[in-house]
Amino acid sequence: MQNKPVYNPLNKFYKSRKGAVKEEQPVRFRVKGDFGKVDFVYHKDNEDPLYLPMENKGGYFEITASFSVGLYWYRFDLNNGLFIGQDENLYGKITDEPCDFQLSVYSKDYVVPKWLKGGIIYQIFPDRFNRGDTNPIEFCGRKIHHDLHDDPYFLPDENGKVLNDDFFGGTICGITEKLPYLKSLNVSTVYLNPIFKAFSNHRYDTGDFMQIDPLLGTENDLKELISKANELNIKIILDGVFNHVGDDSVYFNKYNNYPSVGAYQSKESKYYEWFDFISYPDEYTSWWGIKTLPAVNKENPSYIDYICGKNGVLEHYFKLGIGGIRLDVVDELPQNFVRRLRQTIKSVNKNAIIIGEVWEDASNKISYGKRREYFLGKELDSVMNYPLKNAVIDFVKTGNSKGLSTVIKTQIDHYPKNVLDSLMNILSTHDTARILSAVDDVDICNKTKEELSKITLLGENRKTAVFRLKAGRDFSIP
Repeated sequence: MQNKPVYNPLNKFYKSRKGAVKEEQPVRFRVKGDFGKVDFVYHKDNEDPLYLPMENKGGYFEITASFSVGLYWYRFDLNNGLFIGQDENLYGKITDEPCDFQLSVYSKDYVVPKWLKGGIIYQIFPDRFNRGDTNPIEFCGRKIHHDLHDDPYFLPDENGKVLNDDFFGGTICGITEKLPYLKSLNVSTVYLNPIFKAFSNHRYDTGDFMQIDPLLGTENDLKELISKANELNIKIILDGVFNHVGDDSVYFNKYNNYPSVGAYQSKESKYYEWFDFISYPDEYTSWWGIKTLPAVNKENPSYIDYICGKNGVLEHYFKLGIGGIRLDVVDELPQNFVRRLRQTIKSVNKNAIIIGEVWEDASNKISYGKRREYFLGKELDSVMNYPLKNAVIDFVKTGNSKGLSTVIKTQIDHYPKNVLDSLMNILSTHDTARILSAVDDVDICNKTKEELSKITLLGENRKTAVFRLKAGRDFSIP
């Protein structure tokens, strides 16, 4: 077999347009070599392939084609039963096995707001950031830590549940107070974890989408944060958790803590059809089986209108001036829901950004047996870049430059350029180990929370972790 590359999708000699392409945009493909005959074989996702002969130009073969919106796969078939395969560098080399390259074709109307490009995003977990001038002790009956250096309550209660019901008292006013500090770090976007009323300190168990959690402050506090941030050219992005709500919510109301009738209390509740009850009322579909997080039926028209309709949740907060939204577990939201969501947001503010939580290659993601179309123009503007995070950490720990190179080249090849320029590139988030721990060599797998709480980075371990965090690496590592 020939080892020399005969095709490279990232080189414009071979593929005239790098990465994803617009619909109806001509793309020229070339392969080098004297093969006698080469067929360009392509097919839209889940459709039959088409075979087109490539023109022999003397030393290379060429064809120009254009495509409608969709995800495509293409390959090059040689006349002797051989193919052009793809290695970890995306190079095309002669093989005896057929190998498909990916081509994403997006709508010519697909525009990603440019303001996110090249900026710095600062993520804030609101309860833990800054209290500001307020004193939340004993406020709202919450369990409040007097000492900001306390350990959180992470052990299960007598019923085996981790309640996440203790708070450190961070506030929206506290965030506003720190805006000059954030500006000094050249932050251009602040991404807030959930701020809506909820039982837990993480607030992913929404109690009421239309109310700011009282411990964090008021809607006027949010307006002031947005206004003060805008004065500093800082955008505020909220966390949108639309796949599930809390069992302690105005919608479910399992514990009778809200004056209205929730789905758990009565089948006559206006929220009843939002949920899937297996055996009413105590058995119901929940997120990953966590009973405190009943899953919402995202196909229900009433729920869709509540979130995406006139005077709904999205319209309300975007009219307040937020710059965008990060969609929690977006792969669990139906395609039609995400498309309706985009329509609503862009109708209020065409320059708003929509970022999805996707842990894999978002250009070809399959979720629950269905291909998602995040970057074709009708769903997302950007995603959290977990593949890059994992590759960077692996590189600084092991020296695996091939893995890092493959991830970067694959994203360049698969993503639209305007998306590529606006990815939320991360090294750690609220869902992963903090970066300083991630680059350490201590084994944290298969350990209990109590065991993990006793692990500290001290001495040489901390020194090594800080060195790696600053992009240093021991190049003696094989």
